[in-house]
Amino acid sequence: MNAASAPKSQLAARFRQFAEVECRGVSPLYDRLSLGIAEDPVLLEIADHAKQREAIPHLFLGAVHYLLAKEPEHPLRSYYPSLTGGPVIDGDPFPEFRRFCLDRVPELVNVLASRLNQTNEVRRAACLLPAFCLVAERGLVSPLAVIELGASAGLLLLWDRYRYDYGDGREYGAPGSPVQLRCELRGPLPPIPAALPKVGLRIGVDLNPLDVCDPEAVAWLKALVWPDETDRLDLLQSAVGLVRAEPPQLLGGDAFALLPTVLSELSPDFTACVVRAHTPGLSQERLQSLLTEHSLSRELFLIRLGGAGQTEMRLSRFHEGRQNEELLAACDAHGEWLQWYV
Repeated sequence: MNAASAPKSQLAARFRQFAEVECRGVSPLYDRLSLGIAEDPVLLEIADHAKQREAIPHLFLGAVHYLLAKEPEHPLRSYYPSLTGGPVIDGDPFPEFRRFCLDRVPELVNVLASRLNQTNEVRRAACLLPAFCLVAERGLVSPLAVIELGASAGLLLLWDRYRYDYGDGREYGAPGSPVQLRCELRGPLPPIPAALPKVGLRIGVDLNPLDVCDPEAVAWLKALVWPDETDRLDLLQSAVGLVRAEPPQLLGGDAFALLPTVLSELSPDFTACVVRAHTPGLSQERLQSLLTEHSLSRELFLIRLGGAGQTEMRLSRFHEGRQNEELLAACDAHGEWLQWYV
């Protein structure tokens, strides 16, 4: 058991909340499995080995998905749309899920103790795009230097290589891109220029960056996509292909240890844009303090969004030791819809 293990009642409550708040209406499979896990002390004991405490349900279900993908003949696959490539069988998946887990306890524990929840949700780029355009418009110089915290495999760093459809009869971004992102607008269309801003530098920072040229890293990324959402899986695979052809710079380590050096070495000819898309363990107060300090020597921007379900997107400008923040939009955490305010 993990040294920081939680009482089983608390862990069970986390799986119930995950089912009811995050999975309900989105992933019927994970909704059912999470409720079953919450009532099963043995499965809770296995899940409690997770290295990343704040993401135990995601990691446990992702670990099963990861191992199951390696077993083409196992009957549990029949309940996973991501693995069948089509329809799934009717019935309750939990008994087969439980058998699968109990037969592979050492393998599950090994994955849980060594992996992090690093979902690289490509569709978030559709929410970030108008924010990048705003930064480029307001920045003192061009092009942009985009620095993403919690970059995972760096898929969001290639946002200008994707194609966007907001349902207004036009498309934005790179013509002919294999990554086609559709986002529902709730309200007015954000100001998006016909030609997207130029990006001169892309740097990702992550505790454990994933190399898309490593088949096991890609397998783990796929496993973190919820099995019911095969469209997300298709987008992930298309984006992986683009990143393999044009890999951004990925730095492994703590953001607060690496970011000062990155900012100090950044050319003054770039507008520095830091992105925090989904980093629940990162101190916002500490990040703001760091960026405020560095703004004494250069202008900096910070785009941040995150959380489950509906979330907010905010933009901060740091200049001469001062910070100005504004609310840009409300959006879906997975980038399915956007409500722009500015």
